[in-house]
Amino acid sequence: MTNWWQNLPTAYDSICGKAKFRVIPEDFIVDEELSFTPDGEGENVFLRIEKRGLNTEQVAKQLARFANVKFMDVGYAGLKDKNAVTRQWFSIRVPGKTEFDWQKLNDEQISVLEISRNRKKLRRGVIKQNRFEITVREFDGDFANIKDIAQLISERGVPNYFGDQRFGNDCGNIEKAMHIFNGEYKPKTKAERGIVLSSARSYLFNEILSRRVQQKNWNKLLSGDVAIFDDNNSIFAVEDLDDLTLLRLESMDIHPAAALFGSGEFKTSGAPFQVESSVVEENPKLALGCKNNNMKLERRAMRLRIIDLVVEQASAGVVRFSFALKTGAYATVVLREIVKI
Repeated sequence: MTNWWQNLPTAYDSICGKAKFRVIPEDFIVDEELSFTPDGEGENVFLRIEKRGLNTEQVAKQLARFANVKFMDVGYAGLKDKNAVTRQWFSIRVPGKTEFDWQKLNDEQISVLEISRNRKKLRRGVIKQNRFEITVREFDGDFANIKDIAQLISERGVPNYFGDQRFGNDCGNIEKAMHIFNGEYKPKTKAERGIVLSSARSYLFNEILSRRVQQKNWNKLLSGDVAIFDDNNSIFAVEDLDDLTLLRLESMDIHPAAALFGSGEFKTSGAPFQVESSVVEENPKLALGCKNNNMKLERRAMRLRIIDLVVEQASAGVVRFSFALKTGAYATVVLREIVKI
């Protein structure tokens, strides 16, 4: 499965050339925007931290040691890459009026950018969007072609695949998931178990989406599809393709949605149901493992809307992309429609 993710079909057959990616950490910058503003009061200290060369859990452990609290008293809204420069929020439960000099955390890998307080701990998923600044180097194609495809995907979106980091090195998380389902492997931590199990149904989702991409209807609503709203992820079964539904689809207010497999009903019918059920039938151990490990069937948009995409040629062979994506989306699925990295 080494090249499985790289070989997932693209939507537009529009690769403009090859380039190197993540040559230095500053080539991949992520800035997290929460869906709320800390209220300034309460026993949870909120820190906005810039990190480089560390993953989110490593920073959380440092914060727990610094404040002499349990790891469970540290919260964060999402996981961010290690080999990057990322800015994200953490919360640390500090009862009473205890104060710390948080700037003492600053070193070559951590910088404290903002400090606030909030009544509630920071919970996973409370992110409005992530903003990315990505630089690729040694690009060997025509920059004018990049501008054209950038305009196209800004208007039409891209397939909302789960990114390759979801599956571990050489898709090793899928192999681990199979070992868990066969009773041959026990994850070391609860966090590892969650990551590995979620990669199993992410794999099934990508397989469903790849077939819709091949059929050239990943961004279209078919009779029997399930649609999902872009702003709140609520879903509804598509029975009639009336003018209002088609208008919402065109404006990217709604998208066709594929299954995140688990126990529950597909709610699709006709051709969409055939695609989803065929993927499950071809991957019975992964599908059954998802059901047997208390995963519930959910839905994820097959189309990803790209927010404020800007492309610049920084210098010869160096191209910089900036854009924002809603939480749960992967910047690499945007790049893979433009350059081979």
